[in-house]
Amino acid sequence: MPTTVVGFRPGNAVTSRQVTVLVTETGVLHRAHGGYGQPPKPDPPKLPPRYLHPNLAWMKGEHMLTSPISALRDHHTTATKEGYTQVLIAPACVRLDLEEHPMPPKENPHDARPHPELTEAFIGTPPDTAQPLAAAVDAFRAALGLPVRQKNLTWRTRQAWCPRRSRPRCRTAGPARHGRR
Repeated sequence: MPTTVVGFRPGNAVTSRQVTVLVTETGVLHRAHGGYGQPPKPDPPKLPPRYLHPNLAWMKGEHMLTSPISALRDHHTTATKEGYTQVLIAPACVRLDLEEHPMPPKENPHDARPHPELTEAFIGTPPDTAQPLAAAVDAFRAALGLPVRQKNLTWRTRQAWCPRRSRPRCRTAGPARHGRR
């Protein structure tokens, strides 16, 4: 069964190192790193917090992919700050003809195995065009049928709220006199 992933691969020309970060449609974050010209060394996969802790009250309205996508953005920011500025593979949403490993049981999340084949498949499937990370994440969300923020929206300013007893004063004073005395 094919797997949809979003990811990127920056490189650091000074240290001759690279890092590949992917998020799969199940919300698992995969990270692999290594030197130029060498096979990447995968880190243990990071399972989504919503999968590990489904009963937490503050996560009930959150989608399972919210936290992994945020972690992907954090990895991109951290890598850029650490000097990984050379774009080896631009951020992209890619559909891979590879089945992802099943998630381990919730009771023992440390049984999650690295998936080097997934990273190799992503590296072997270059994106069509270069795009920013936000566009790649939007394409990933759209490919999975999740809502995507619309672009080029025209915003209208909203009438400022004014307490009922102060409304006559707000109408005569204008916007500069809304504060308390």
